[in-house]
Amino acid sequence: LMMVALDYIITSLIWHRQGQFEVPESLVVELMKLCMNDDAAKEWARTVSEGGLSVEAANRSLLTKSFGLNEWTRIAHRAGIIDASSQKGLPYGALQSLFQRTHREIVKLMEARAAALKWRSGQEFTRDDTGLIGRNELGILLQTFWQTLPFKALYPSPLHMTVRFVAAAASA
Repeated sequence: LMMVALDYIITSLIWHRQGQFEVPESLVVELMKLCMNDDAAKEWARTVSEGGLSVEAANRSLLTKSFGLNEWTRIAHRAGIIDASSQKGLPYGALQSLFQRTHREIVKLMEARAAALKWRSGQEFTRDDTGLIGRNELGILLQTFWQTLPFKALYPSPLHMTVRFVAAAASA
């Protein structure tokens, strides 16, 4: 019997109802772990293994880390989606441009997301110069990425695409 986490069901419902990809925290944590450079991954593992932080606290701390162009490139490489022919991925330059455009426009994109999801907070959104921060900003990047060809033709939703990318990167 297949078990699906409640977060993934809710994510699918929001996607189908609102057209907004709400990436589950557990998926963001896995994505952040997979895009760490070797030194950061060793430091994170050492901190957890030596009792500096519980696994849960360490995972939560990953949600506040910056996700920059280096992390984006690293996960794209590990997931095998850098493809000069644009059949199963995108050329490196297109991946880079997509990230930079999304990062540059993140405030406007967050405002649009807030309106679409009817967030009641009157908070102003800001852009971090070092990269995207948090699951909402990563969700916007992944949704934008999914909307480009060939991904929209290959995967039925951003959730499906992201799960496949994380699985491919984990097995690389």
